[in-house]
Amino acid sequence: MKKQHREYAMGLGAVAVTALVYFIGPAGGLGGSKTPSSSSGAPAVPPPSRASLDAEPQPPDESSSAEHAAEHPPDMVAAPEPPIAFESPRVGPAAPRVTIVEAGDFQCAACAGVPALIRRVLETWPDDVAVVFKSNPRPSHERSLPAAMAAAAASRQGKFWEYHDKLLTEQKLGDSDLARYARELALDPTRFEADRGDRRLQARLVAEQKALEALGHEGPLVLLVNGRSIQGALTFDAVQDAVGEQLKAARAALADGGSAEGMHQALARANVGPEFPVYWERLILGRTPQEAPPPVPTTALADLLTGRGRLLPPVDPTVWKAELLGHEPVKGKPDALVTIVEFSDFQCDYCADVLPTLKRITEKYRGDVRLVWKNNPIASHNRGVPAALAAMAAHDQGKFWEMHDRLFASQSALSDADLGRHAAAVGLDLRLFNLAIKQGRHRDHVQKDQEMAEKINARGAPAFFVNGRVLRGARRFEELDALVDEELTRARALGKSAAAGDRYATLMASAKLFEPVDPKVNTFTLTGRPTRGTASGDLTLVAYLDFESLNCADLAAALNELSADEAWKSRLKVIVKQFPHPMRPMARDAAMASLAANEQGKFWEMLAKLFANQRYLMPFQLANYAEEIRLDQAKYKAYMDGAVGKRILEEDAVEARAAGIEGTPTVYANGRLIRPAAGYSSKSLKAILSKYFPRK
Repeated sequence: MKKQHREYAMGLGAVAVTALVYFIGPAGGLGGSKTPSSSSGAPAVPPPSRASLDAEPQPPDESSSAEHAAEHPPDMVAAPEPPIAFESPRVGPAAPRVTIVEAGDFQCAACAGVPALIRRVLETWPDDVAVVFKSNPRPSHERSLPAAMAAAAASRQGKFWEYHDKLLTEQKLGDSDLARYARELALDPTRFEADRGDRRLQARLVAEQKALEALGHEGPLVLLVNGRSIQGALTFDAVQDAVGEQLKAARAALADGGSAEGMHQALARANVGPEFPVYWERLILGRTPQEAPPPVPTTALADLLTGRGRLLPPVDPTVWKAELLGHEPVKGKPDALVTIVEFSDFQCDYCADVLPTLKRITEKYRGDVRLVWKNNPIASHNRGVPAALAAMAAHDQGKFWEMHDRLFASQSALSDADLGRHAAAVGLDLRLFNLAIKQGRHRDHVQKDQEMAEKINARGAPAFFVNGRVLRGARRFEELDALVDEELTRARALGKSAAAGDRYATLMASAKLFEPVDPKVNTFTLTGRPTRGTASGDLTLVAYLDFESLNCADLAAALNELSADEAWKSRLKVIVKQFPHPMRPMARDAAMASLAANEQGKFWEMLAKLFANQRYLMPFQLANYAEEIRLDQAKYKAYMDGAVGKRILEEDAVEARAAGIEGTPTVYANGRLIRPAAGYSSKSLKAILSKYFPRK
């Protein structure tokens, strides 16, 4: 990066645009200091002026009461405690036009890539963008707040980013681990322990999380650019569009005589809508709210608006066949007009994040909504199935929901011994519990739930079928609430002539099942791509991979198993194309290394190395793998530095986007997209290929 843009600084500078990023990212720092800095880690630059709206909050100037009243609405007050000696970690120019606030949860196992995205953003707008870190410790993650406190303590000694990297790289968050990281970074141990026990510091971190929650952001994959939300994958293209739009608006306002200091506030007010006081006062200025509720929209469109003044996206009207088998855990009255079937996984962070939303829904619609649990443990979660079996064993004793809450509150403790302790804690008969686990009593039930998830295209967890209509992922309350309300209105219009179970069964009778093979036939460039199998086979599988993706590792194992199967290997030709995700910092280099190995006829050996070492894909480690599989080192280095591999990556990416691919893994059979709802496994591939591509 240029000048001071990789510098680690502390505090908030004046900005024209602010973006809020829910952190999902892994190891790898944002850079080292390139300019002189103070011992605290702050840059050797003048502090922002009093007029800077994005500076740390100062006590109000009571001598200017009119100005104070305009800037601080009556429903907000300054914090009664004096400010603590802690400022948000920051990297970038001293006076940026765009500030990205990275709101991080260190106990997010799925977090993997925002630092790479942020690096690219900083490199693209070196004079306009800075990054500030804010804590977002999720209440369902028991080690998240202690880790955030430890990182804040490291920040007070100027080592936040180094500590941040260790937390995300090692994903070990016990007290002994937090102390070990401090020793490894040569922090003053006495000061570190004192700071991470500071109650006022803890209150500040929790207040940041509460402000985000009040804005309705209950999941880790959200971007707010000047308060404007970006939904979906956090790709560079999405960020580029949003930041570019806000920069354009800021420049236009400046050209019309607006002030740089007031730009963020003016644009955020328009973007955020009625929740602007929460956004500005609580999140940006760190003030404490009074008890009065925030203002409610009063326009004719109020019933269509979210809590932040945005129209809700439409929900697909398709009714999926989310049938009940008779032994599912249920919360709610049998005659409820709306049935929510939840497919979930006890080891899934996003499934835990949506719990507050579900609690609000069941409380708001008490008597009208029933919640039905179905198990859909993700293949890459090694404790998902054991946790599901334990929960169903608790269901036998009438304590499913107690066990459900306990498991989600203890996602880092799901070993067999932990499950036994949880069973005891919720008051189960341990003899009966252990017998159910030993006998595998509920394996068939869990498997049937997973098979149903595949048949109705649940696509992992969480997924919610509201009277059969699906919302996938950790959705905001407003989205689920709107769909429940719509289905409730529809059900009331039909009347209560039948019992809820009969009504729901009637609805399911005409519901839809998922077709996992798309009829469209795509064409791809295959020349020069890694290939294995029978040239004369009648089945060509094209697989788009990313070497940092756990699901891609599962697919690679499934393809290996399929290719070795005597019943299939004579039919198959497998071609690999690359689609490294921009949020995964090591994926692109790993893709280049695999192509360099392919150039020397050893792609599959390199593929095995890369997927066996997904956390260790730095350039020097890739070079070690190249040496281990006996590549010519001069040719390897020349390829990594050359243009051929980069051209292949770009061609593959262009074709992927043209085909509508949004992520990996993605597989095509004879040009037709295959989408197994339960994930790519040898079993799911064989089932689909047998049905849709029978031997000729």
